Amino acid sequence: MFNNTSSKYRAVNEPENEFVTVHMPHNVWQMVMGFTKSCQYEIAGFGYVDQLADGSLTITEAFILKQSVTNASVDTDAEVIALHMTEMVRKGEDPGRMRLQWHSHVDMRAYFSAIDTGQIARYDCPWMVSLVVNKRGEYDIRLDMYKPFRVQIPARLVFDEVIDDSIQVLCDAEIADKVSVARPASFSSGLYSYEESELYSLDLNIPTSHRSRGGGKRAKLKR
Repeated sequence: MFNNTSSKYRAVNEPENEFVTVHMPHNVWQMVMGFTKSCQYEIAGFGYVDQLADGSLTITEAFILKQSVTNASVDTDAEVIALHMTEMVRKGEDPGRMRLQWHSHVDMRAYFSAIDTGQIARYDCPWMVSLVVNKRGEYDIRLDMYKPFRVQIPARLVFDEVIDDSIQVLCDAEIADKVSVARPASFSSGLYSYEESELYSLDLNIPTSHRSRGGGKRAKLKR
């Protein structure tokens, strides 16, 4: 069962007119919130997205990779992502499904900072979904298309809000294994570019993202 009418989890921005529906099965939402609640610093991850016949999208999996974090930044080495995508190919999976990029703002407001939106504008891909959350369960989600032309499409997230204890235990273990704390500083890498006062930004040449739930007509995303 999917529930998006909860007072515990809420969209920061709700589209009023046409939007694309982004489905997030309960276990996937639980993983994102589990990682967020388990880490006292900012954290970032990725996910796989499938497009349905009606034009809506389904996030089928969310995960984290090895990364270094501070109170206001996240750094994942480009090689780590490259190895993950190479492993997908080795298994016969499509790296092009890696179309979700998500991150947390810990206890801060869930919004896309100037750094975030600047990075989103630089994706070189057909489309991608971006999601930002915080520990209070607030979120913003956006869908960006790049081909055949650049456009941001309002999106509505549909999810089951319940966090189950077994998933939280799994998230705690993943955080302990893959997340290390770095000294706060301004820095950049081939994948991320941050300043201590800013929130994170991703520079990965795979598809991209948009915004949250609300009423209105459904817009179809063309393949």
